[in-house]
Amino acid sequence: MGKLLLEYPVLDEYPDLFESWRKLVAEHGVIGKRAHDYRLFAMAELYDVPRLLTFDAAGAPAGLGVRAVNPAEVSG
Repeated sequence: MGKLLLEYPVLDEYPDLFESWRKLVAEHGVIGKRAHDYRLFAMAELYDVPRLLTFDAAGAPAGLGVRAVNPAEVSG
């Protein structure tokens, strides 16, 4: 687990994460379980993370600086 944390550090939450997330789900009309995924995209956008690994790459919000990547694209 130590090597994994060195390569992929845990990010702290910005105080304005909630407001960014709220705007994103409102803009895209997201409700239910998908709202949790959109919180991750809001956080990635705040941190300028260029790619987010997700099994639901097709359901990613458009127009962000974050590209959704399916694990099948990067697995060996």
